[in-house]
Amino acid sequence: MSSLRIQSHTRLLQSLHNASPAIDKYKLSLWTIMNFAGQMSGYKLPGLNYANNWPGGAKAYAQTQAAWSQATGQLQGWADSTLSNLVALPTYLINSGQQVVSPGLASSVSLAGQLINDPTNNFLKSTLLNNLSGLSTSFTQYSSRINTIVISLQSEATEFDKYATLMQQISVDALKTAGNAKQTIIEANAKIEALRKDITTQAWTIAGGSIATIAGIGMGILGIFLAPVTGGMSLALLVPAALIGAGGVYIITLAAQKIVADKAAIDLLLNQIDSTNQDIVALNSMSGTLKGFSDQMDSLKSDLSNVVAPWIDAKTYIDQTNQELINMENASSSDWQAVQTELMQIQTSWGSFEAIMAQLKADASVAPTSGLTVGMDENQVRAAMANSPKVPIAQYIAF
Repeated sequence: MSSLRIQSHTRLLQSLHNASPAIDKYKLSLWTIMNFAGQMSGYKLPGLNYANNWPGGAKAYAQTQAAWSQATGQLQGWADSTLSNLVALPTYLINSGQQVVSPGLASSVSLAGQLINDPTNNFLKSTLLNNLSGLSTSFTQYSSRINTIVISLQSEATEFDKYATLMQQISVDALKTAGNAKQTIIEANAKIEALRKDITTQAWTIAGGSIATIAGIGMGILGIFLAPVTGGMSLALLVPAALIGAGGVYIITLAAQKIVADKAAIDLLLNQIDSTNQDIVALNSMSGTLKGFSDQMDSLKSDLSNVVAPWIDAKTYIDQTNQELINMENASSSDWQAVQTELMQIQTSWGSFEAIMAQLKADASVAPTSGLTVGMDENQVRAAMANSPKVPIAQYIAF
């Protein structure tokens, strides 16, 4: 047995072992990035009658409009392609594992067992080689599809990072125009971020504290209107309002004491500054969201790479095993015993891997017209979510 094949066998078993914690991280990354993307889709830029009213003047206003239009256009394309593929990937991998990989491994283990008793049987050897070749072809297809998504995440992360850097610079320049209100604006942005975190924390707590237990999430829209003038900015937080888990449907109540306190603190701060400076609050929040989305793209790429490592490592192992078997002459029973032992170890580990693959499914829908407000009790949230049409989150972001 070659040392190269031993190394690839060890690497495959290790990647299968590492898959469980990687799946939890991947799913959390996916929920996080969908939340960022949903917020970006829901932001509304003001349509000013007199662009000089914008912080920094008409030129800054035009630059902001152009940057945000380009970023959201890119976001729509991302949702329609990459996000849709990410949402569909778990089902594709689960079905591939159940319908192709597991039967292929079982058949290979059985053939290796027959060769232990009849080590020079060329028909059995040829059948085993054909079986492994079929698995290799399948893994090539899986790897190709997965690599396409990983590569697209990398290229899109670079693109969104460009917009995030530009929006951050615009928001920094705008903050310079704020005068005495600068500290109030900074505090308001911190409170908005706290509100977002408190809502998310409460959602996970209600769900049992583990993202891996959640089969689906119903997202509601919580609007935070900043500028009081007509056409002013608004922020849209995507709120996990309905968490569908093994124990049933959980409805998050927006009347939690901490959430109400956060929103009241935001309102108090915003009442202390004029509408132009409130637009700076929104601008800072928008740039922060875009930066968070850009950063999360890199995390998602890393987590996805860990989740799919077994599929890639399995192809490497099977290709090397196949080549070694082709070159193996006068094989003994002990040679086939070694092959079967390896395949049985992989079969057992792959079975455990399949069991946790089901946790990858991230089914999220958005209720765009739910009209959630801080202070709603559970029944009000439930009614608001029930009365709003639902759309898949990728569709919501793409349009």
